[in-house]
Amino acid sequence: MRIKQGDKMKKSASIAMISAAAVLWAMIGLYTDVFGKMGYTNMQIIFLRSAATVIFMGIFLFIKDKKLFTVKLKDMWIFIGMGFLSFCMFNFLYFSSIKLNNSLSMACILMYTAPIFVMLFSAVLFKEKITVKKMTALVLTLLGCIFVSGGNASMTPLGLAAGLATGLGYSLYSIFGTYAINKKYSTYTATFYAFLFSMIGSFFMCDAPGAVKMCIAKPNNIFLFLSFGIVNTALPYMLYTKGLEKIEASKAVIICCIEPVVATIFSVVIFKQDFGILSFLGMISIFAAIAMLNIKIKIRTFNKQNVNI
Repeated sequence: MRIKQGDKMKKSASIAMISAAAVLWAMIGLYTDVFGKMGYTNMQIIFLRSAATVIFMGIFLFIKDKKLFTVKLKDMWIFIGMGFLSFCMFNFLYFSSIKLNNSLSMACILMYTAPIFVMLFSAVLFKEKITVKKMTALVLTLLGCIFVSGGNASMTPLGLAAGLATGLGYSLYSIFGTYAINKKYSTYTATFYAFLFSMIGSFFMCDAPGAVKMCIAKPNNIFLFLSFGIVNTALPYMLYTKGLEKIEASKAVIICCIEPVVATIFSVVIFKQDFGILSFLGMISIFAAIAMLNIKIKIRTFNKQNVNI
């Protein structure tokens, strides 16, 4: 019983970590709004964000334990997948989806097709079961994201392709992250190398030297990007990767769907945007999905035994 209780506590801690990561990610809009007004392009923001994360994580690993830098060459594909294929390309496709669809809400809705991809990949690669509970939670999540996004969206064929690719890219972090955990790599190691490859990839996709010059021109810019790299990137990605140790990838990505809920709250409080009944229903739908995944219901059968479903 003690072991089961311990596992339950660890799982609850993992849920809290993943939820905390989603809350921190919801702050992205606050940072990108400021950087956009400063004149940085979207890809320059991605590059500087990755660079700030690499600097912070490099110093952290050097102080904590230099052995954490050690990875096997044959496993490098995992970190390339986490950093370049997922984080870097996901952000690039997300911005492209917004532009092609001329709609932030449509891009957001398509991005949150990620749980579908994670569920399918996890079933094939990690033998995770596709249950009725998961499918129901998935439907509630998708509906919730649509409602939170406002319920109105436009779409073009090319925009649809970019949006679905965004969802695929978003899902890949959970898949590659699970591989890193299964290979017994530290959360810190995985985060450092993921953003190292994101930084390398984004360097060739923007005017990186120009971005650096703009950043060092004003000390405040350096502080903002370091804050962006630590608070909005390093910390939440470490929390999320750590959470994958006890939570299935298909469940973790659904829990992360509280991100648009928190982002909506930020938009209402800080940017004074309207908050309607659809947004409220969307929040309820997403929280219901998360509760469904993580609360076990006990049914008393005729032989007086408790059955968890």
